[in-house]
Amino acid sequence: MKESHGCIYLLTNLINGKRYVGQHKNVLTVARRWKRHVTVAITTNDERPLYRAIRKAWKRDRRSLDGFRAEVIWSGAADVKRLNAKETYYVKKLHSFIDDPKGDRSYNLTKGGGQPVRSKQSKEKLTAAMAKRWARSTERAILLQAYENPVLHKKLSVAQTRRYEDSSERKAQSLRLRRHYAEPKNRKKQSVRSKSGWAKIPPEDRSAIRKRAWARKTPEERTAIANRIWKTRRANARKRKAK
Repeated sequence: MKESHGCIYLLTNLINGKRYVGQHKNVLTVARRWKRHVTVAITTNDERPLYRAIRKAWKRDRRSLDGFRAEVIWSGAADVKRLNAKETYYVKKLHSFIDDPKGDRSYNLTKGGGQPVRSKQSKEKLTAAMAKRWARSTERAILLQAYENPVLHKKLSVAQTRRYEDSSERKAQSLRLRRHYAEPKNRKKQSVRSKSGWAKIPPEDRSAIRKRAWARKTPEERTAIANRIWKTRRANARKRKAK
Protein backbone atom coordinates (compact mmCIF):
# COMPACT_ATOMS: atom_id res chain seq x y z
CA MET A 1 0.00 0.00 0.00
CA LYS A 2 1.11 3.52 -0.78
CA GLU A 3 2.06 5.53 2.29
CA SER A 4 1.00 9.12 2.87
CA HIS A 5 1.38 11.63 5.69
CA GLY A 6 -1.98 11.12 7.35
CA CYS A 7 -3.44 12.21 10.66
CA ILE A 8 -6.09 11.58 13.30
CA TYR A 9 -8.14 14.65 14.21
CA LEU A 10 -10.40 15.40 17.15
CA LEU A 11 -13.52 17.58 17.17
CA THR A 12 -14.66 18.68 20.64
CA ASN A 13 -17.90 20.32 21.66
CA LEU A 14 -16.73 22.85 24.26
CA ILE A 15 -20.21 23.16 25.77
CA ASN A 16 -20.78 19.52 26.76
CA GLY A 17 -17.34 17.95 26.18
CA LYS A 18 -18.54 15.39 23.60
CA ARG A 19 -15.98 14.35 21.01
CA TYR A 20 -15.60 13.01 17.47
CA VAL A 21 -12.46 11.21 16.25
CA GLY A 22 -11.77 11.05 12.52
CA GLN A 23 -8.94 10.33 10.12
CA HIS A 24 -7.60 12.22 7.13
CA LYS A 25 -5.00 11.21 4.56
CA ASN A 26 -3.30 14.61 4.45
CA VAL A 27 -2.51 16.52 7.64
CA LEU A 28 -2.03 19.73 5.64
CA THR A 29 -5.67 19.77 4.53
CA VAL A 30 -7.34 18.68 7.79
CA ALA A 31 -8.82 22.19 8.13
CA ARG A 32 -10.58 21.59 4.82
CA ARG A 33 -11.99 18.34 6.23
CA TRP A 34 -13.42 20.25 9.20
CA LYS A 35 -14.99 22.78 6.82
CA ARG A 36 -16.52 19.87 4.92
CA HIS A 37 -18.16 18.63 8.13
CA VAL A 38 -19.55 22.12 8.73
CA THR A 39 -20.84 22.43 5.14
CA VAL A 40 -22.65 19.08 5.29
CA ALA A 41 -24.18 19.95 8.66
CA ILE A 42 -25.46 23.36 7.60
CA THR A 43 -26.56 22.68 4.02
CA THR A 44 -28.25 19.29 4.56
CA ASN A 45 -30.63 17.69 7.02
CA ASP A 46 -28.17 14.96 8.00
CA GLU A 47 -29.37 13.63 11.36
CA ARG A 48 -26.10 12.09 12.57
CA PRO A 49 -25.24 13.29 16.09
CA LEU A 50 -22.14 15.26 15.04
CA TYR A 51 -24.03 17.23 12.40
CA ARG A 52 -26.95 17.93 14.69
CA ALA A 53 -24.49 19.31 17.26
CA ILE A 54 -22.76 21.49 14.64
CA ARG A 55 -26.09 22.95 13.49
CA LYS A 56 -27.06 23.67 17.11
CA ALA A 57 -23.72 25.39 17.78
CA TRP A 58 -24.04 27.37 14.52
CA LYS A 59 -27.39 28.77 15.65
CA ARG A 60 -26.30 29.28 19.26
CA ASP A 61 -23.07 31.10 18.34
CA ARG A 62 -24.86 33.26 15.77
CA ARG A 63 -23.46 31.74 12.58
CA SER A 64 -20.05 30.87 14.00
CA LEU A 65 -18.61 27.78 15.67
CA ASP A 66 -16.89 29.18 18.76
CA GLY A 67 -18.33 26.28 20.72
CA PHE A 68 -16.30 23.68 18.76
CA ARG A 69 -12.59 22.96 18.67
CA ALA A 70 -10.80 21.06 15.88
CA GLU A 71 -7.27 19.74 16.45
CA VAL A 72 -4.84 17.12 15.14
CA ILE A 73 -4.00 14.59 17.88
CA TRP A 74 -1.70 12.33 15.82
CA SER A 75 0.12 12.60 12.51
CA GLY A 76 2.76 10.63 10.67
CA ALA A 77 3.56 8.46 7.67
CA ALA A 78 0.83 5.85 7.47
CA ASP A 79 -0.94 3.63 4.99
CA VAL A 80 -4.69 3.02 5.14
CA LYS A 81 -4.29 0.04 7.48
CA ARG A 82 -2.26 2.01 10.02
CA LEU A 83 -4.62 5.00 9.86
CA ASN A 84 -7.57 2.70 10.55
CA ALA A 85 -5.72 1.17 13.50
CA LYS A 86 -4.86 4.61 14.92
CA GLU A 87 -8.43 5.81 14.55
CA THR A 88 -9.74 2.72 16.36
CA TYR A 89 -7.17 3.25 19.13
CA TYR A 90 -8.14 6.89 19.75
CA VAL A 91 -11.89 6.22 19.58
CA LYS A 92 -11.40 3.62 22.30
CA LYS A 93 -8.97 5.76 24.33
CA LEU A 94 -11.17 8.87 24.31
CA HIS A 95 -14.43 6.88 24.70
CA SER A 96 -15.96 8.77 21.76
CA PHE A 97 -18.01 5.79 20.47
CA ILE A 98 -21.66 6.67 21.04
CA ASP A 99 -22.39 3.43 22.93
CA ASP A 100 -19.15 3.28 24.93
CA PRO A 101 -20.21 2.43 28.53
CA LYS A 102 -17.42 4.67 29.89
CA GLY A 103 -18.22 7.56 27.56
CA ASP A 104 -20.75 10.39 27.50
CA ARG A 105 -22.72 9.49 24.33
CA SER A 106 -20.19 11.21 22.06
CA TYR A 107 -20.45 11.47 18.27
CA ASN A 108 -18.65 8.47 16.71
CA LEU A 109 -21.24 6.01 15.36
CA THR A 110 -18.61 3.30 14.77
CA LYS A 111 -15.58 2.06 16.67
CA GLY A 112 -13.27 3.49 14.00
CA GLY A 113 -11.08 1.99 11.34
CA GLY A 114 -13.82 2.00 8.73
CA GLN A 115 -15.70 -0.73 10.62
CA PRO A 116 -19.47 -0.31 10.26
CA VAL A 117 -20.13 -1.52 13.82
CA ARG A 118 -23.22 0.29 15.00
CA SER A 119 -25.53 -0.49 17.86
CA LYS A 120 -29.12 -1.53 17.16
CA GLN A 121 -30.36 1.79 18.53
CA SER A 122 -27.93 3.75 16.34
CA LYS A 123 -29.00 1.79 13.25
CA GLU A 124 -32.68 2.45 13.95
CA LYS A 125 -32.08 6.17 14.44
CA LEU A 126 -29.98 6.43 11.27
CA THR A 127 -32.54 4.46 9.24
CA ALA A 128 -35.39 6.67 10.47
CA ALA A 129 -33.39 9.82 9.69
CA MET A 130 -32.53 8.61 6.18
CA ALA A 131 -36.16 7.66 5.52
CA LYS A 132 -37.30 11.10 6.68
CA ARG A 133 -34.71 12.79 4.47
CA TRP A 134 -35.66 10.62 1.46
CA ALA A 135 -39.36 11.50 1.94
CA ARG A 136 -38.48 15.19 1.55
CA SER A 137 -35.88 14.79 -1.20
CA THR A 138 -36.26 16.17 -4.73
CA GLU A 139 -34.89 12.90 -6.14
CA ARG A 140 -37.86 11.00 -4.72
CA ALA A 141 -40.27 13.56 -6.18
CA ILE A 142 -38.63 13.19 -9.61
CA LEU A 143 -38.88 9.40 -9.49
CA LEU A 144 -42.53 9.52 -8.46
CA GLN A 145 -43.24 11.94 -11.27
CA ALA A 146 -41.38 9.67 -13.70
CA TYR A 147 -43.46 6.63 -12.83
CA GLU A 148 -46.66 8.63 -13.30
CA ASN A 149 -45.48 10.17 -16.59
CA PRO A 150 -44.92 7.52 -19.33
CA VAL A 151 -42.74 9.86 -21.43
CA LEU A 152 -40.39 10.72 -18.57
CA HIS A 153 -40.38 7.09 -17.45
CA LYS A 154 -39.23 5.99 -20.89
CA LYS A 155 -36.46 8.65 -20.94
CA LEU A 156 -35.08 7.40 -17.62
CA SER A 157 -35.29 3.82 -18.84
CA VAL A 158 -33.38 4.65 -22.04
CA ALA A 159 -30.71 6.53 -20.06
CA GLN A 160 -30.23 3.53 -17.76
CA THR A 161 -30.03 1.17 -20.75
CA ARG A 162 -27.37 3.30 -22.42
CA ARG A 163 -25.37 3.37 -19.22
CA TYR A 164 -25.20 -0.42 -19.14
CA GLU A 165 -24.33 -0.72 -22.83
CA ASP A 166 -20.76 -0.22 -21.66
CA SER A 167 -19.48 -3.73 -20.86
CA SER A 168 -17.02 -2.42 -18.24
CA GLU A 169 -19.90 -0.84 -16.29
CA ARG A 170 -21.88 -4.09 -16.38
CA LYS A 171 -18.86 -6.11 -15.26
CA ALA A 172 -18.10 -3.72 -12.40
CA GLN A 173 -21.73 -3.80 -11.21
CA SER A 174 -21.84 -7.59 -11.50
CA LEU A 175 -18.62 -7.92 -9.47
CA ARG A 176 -19.95 -5.61 -6.73
CA LEU A 177 -23.16 -7.60 -6.46
CA ARG A 178 -21.34 -10.95 -6.40
CA ARG A 179 -19.08 -9.79 -3.59
CA HIS A 180 -22.04 -8.40 -1.65
CA TYR A 181 -24.24 -11.48 -1.98
CA ALA A 182 -21.36 -13.88 -1.41
CA GLU A 183 -21.99 -13.27 2.30
CA PRO A 184 -24.94 -15.33 3.63
CA LYS A 185 -26.12 -12.51 5.91
CA ASN A 186 -26.54 -10.16 2.92
CA ARG A 187 -28.51 -12.78 0.98
CA LYS A 188 -30.73 -13.37 4.00
CA LYS A 189 -31.36 -9.63 4.49
CA GLN A 190 -32.33 -9.19 0.85
CA SER A 191 -34.65 -12.19 1.01
CA VAL A 192 -36.38 -10.84 4.13
CA ARG A 193 -36.75 -7.37 2.57
CA SER A 194 -38.19 -8.78 -0.65
CA LYS A 195 -40.68 -11.01 1.16
CA SER A 196 -41.83 -8.26 3.53
CA GLY A 197 -42.21 -5.77 0.69
CA TRP A 198 -44.13 -8.22 -1.49
CA ALA A 199 -46.38 -9.19 1.44
CA LYS A 200 -47.54 -5.57 1.78
CA ILE A 201 -48.97 -5.62 -1.77
CA PRO A 202 -52.57 -6.91 -2.11
CA PRO A 203 -52.91 -10.19 -4.09
CA GLU A 204 -54.85 -8.56 -6.95
CA ASP A 205 -52.13 -5.90 -7.33
CA ARG A 206 -49.40 -8.56 -7.40
CA SER A 207 -51.02 -10.20 -10.41
CA ALA A 208 -51.29 -6.85 -12.21
CA ILE A 209 -47.62 -6.08 -11.48
CA ARG A 210 -46.54 -9.44 -12.92
CA LYS A 211 -48.64 -8.96 -16.04
CA ARG A 212 -47.28 -5.44 -16.68
CA ALA A 213 -43.69 -6.60 -16.19
CA TRP A 214 -44.21 -9.57 -18.54
CA ALA A 215 -45.90 -7.36 -21.17
CA ARG A 216 -42.83 -5.12 -21.30
CA LYS A 217 -40.57 -8.07 -22.17
CA THR A 218 -39.64 -8.75 -25.78
CA PRO A 219 -40.19 -12.28 -27.19
CA GLU A 220 -36.43 -12.91 -26.99
CA GLU A 221 -36.35 -11.87 -23.30
CA ARG A 222 -39.31 -14.10 -22.51
CA THR A 223 -37.60 -17.05 -24.19
CA ALA A 224 -34.38 -16.40 -22.25
CA ILE A 225 -36.31 -16.26 -18.96
CA ALA A 226 -38.11 -19.51 -19.75
CA ASN A 227 -34.80 -21.20 -20.60
CA ARG A 228 -33.23 -20.03 -17.32
CA ILE A 229 -36.20 -21.35 -15.33
CA TRP A 230 -36.02 -24.68 -17.18
CA LYS A 231 -32.26 -25.03 -16.58
CA THR A 232 -32.69 -24.22 -12.89
CA ARG A 233 -35.42 -26.83 -12.50
CA ARG A 234 -33.31 -29.47 -14.24
CA ALA A 235 -30.29 -28.64 -12.07
CA ASN A 236 -32.42 -28.87 -8.91
CA ALA A 237 -33.85 -32.21 -10.05
CA ARG A 238 -30.34 -33.59 -10.59
CA LYS A 239 -29.33 -32.45 -7.12
CA ARG A 240 -32.32 -34.20 -5.56
CA LYS A 241 -31.47 -37.42 -7.39
CA ALA A 242 -27.83 -37.20 -6.28
CA LYS A 243 -28.96 -37.03 -2.65
